[in-house]
Amino acid sequence: MQMKKEELKIVEQNLWFGSQMKNLVQVLQKVSLSWLAILVIGFFVIDRHLQYELWDKADGVIVSDAKAYYGYLPAFFIEDDISLSFAETNSEKAANYWYNQFGETRVIKMTSGLSILSLPFFLVPYLMNEHQTGFEPPFKLALIVSALFYLFLGFIFLRKLLVGYFSELVTGITLILIGMGTNIWYYSIEEVFMSHIFSFSLISLFLCHTIADKSKYKGVLWWIVFGILIGLIALIRPTNSLILIVPILYKQNELLSIIRENYGSIALSILCAIIVWMPQLIYWKMITGNLFFFSYGEEGFDFLSPALAEGLFGFRKGFFIYTPLMFLILPGIWFVKKRIPKLFLPSLVFMVLNIYVIFSWWCWWYGGSFGARPMIDSFALNALLIAICVEAILNWKYWISIPLMAVLLGGIQLNRYQTQQYRWKIIHWDAMTKEAYFFTLLESPEAPEVERTLEHPEY
Repeated sequence: MQMKKEELKIVEQNLWFGSQMKNLVQVLQKVSLSWLAILVIGFFVIDRHLQYELWDKADGVIVSDAKAYYGYLPAFFIEDDISLSFAETNSEKAANYWYNQFGETRVIKMTSGLSILSLPFFLVPYLMNEHQTGFEPPFKLALIVSALFYLFLGFIFLRKLLVGYFSELVTGITLILIGMGTNIWYYSIEEVFMSHIFSFSLISLFLCHTIADKSKYKGVLWWIVFGILIGLIALIRPTNSLILIVPILYKQNELLSIIRENYGSIALSILCAIIVWMPQLIYWKMITGNLFFFSYGEEGFDFLSPALAEGLFGFRKGFFIYTPLMFLILPGIWFVKKRIPKLFLPSLVFMVLNIYVIFSWWCWWYGGSFGARPMIDSFALNALLIAICVEAILNWKYWISIPLMAVLLGGIQLNRYQTQQYRWKIIHWDAMTKEAYFFTLLESPEAPEVERTLEHPEY
């Protein structure tokens, strides 16, 4: 009798447990895991900003390349001097700007894409403050809000793209891997006004517009959006216009018919892209006398000697070294052949050309940065390949899938740990070597011996 009572108790416990699991599954089915992933990313990103208060620091937000991306706004609206002539008499003010000098002509080094995208956010403190230079804390806060707006806009459209091909669970995991397991995490919480968050956002929108399951490739409005997006993508970082390869190859079998049926709309799309570029072309014409101008001076590409091995696997800035979760794109390229066949050739061709162009730049390590930062721009395309791998892992037997998911979680933790190391200047901004990497990873970060392991590059 005693045994029967114990057995009955075990049965009741199992039934209760099974009922609770069923309830949990039902709750999870009602909750959008992909939206939950975006909320989790948003919570941790905003939490970091509230802790760091970069807007209130002299060396926060508008530093390095950000000076060149942002300089158009204060020069035009506040100084009323887009030619930067004040630099002749006010060296302190000129130090806030990054420009190259050609004879007596000063040209802001970067193109104006980030300034255009951030204009609505800039106008808030501009209209509220009387005494200003454009570099006070309210302006820095406005730029942070601008960057975070585009960051989350990018994740929202990346989610929309992914859920067209994958489940909520796969999409949610992939978004977490991208948002917290790659160097986009660093550029979300630190150097937010670099170009990469903005480019990531626009390319996410562009891919959602062109290769989502229900992309139309017809209608005037569809082509207007196409033109505006590609114009902005190129205006922020001209080499990112390579993303055009993806929809062209994605629709290669229908390309001629699309052109024949939409030639008028395509012409309008091209016009929209030109209009997006007009402020930049007018600026160059006013300042230099030329409609097109290469503002980087002697800097350029060396297409005959790309630093492919160093850029991908080198310890100075290697893409796979500092963002190891991106190794998933390699099997992803293979799996995409069966999972989404139309994406195989576009993904492969774009990836090869993009890597080639990025690491052909004279300064292939891109100065002070955490990892290979230009690769962030195309993470939306990488996310599709990663999602395919995540889906495959979840479909394998539990004794394989659980350890592999643990490895992915470890990749997230490694990225967050190394992000802190970079913030604390334990990982050097441009002089890391293999010896320095493993020394700082495994030994005390305070050890003075690390300096002898560094190898400073020549600029």
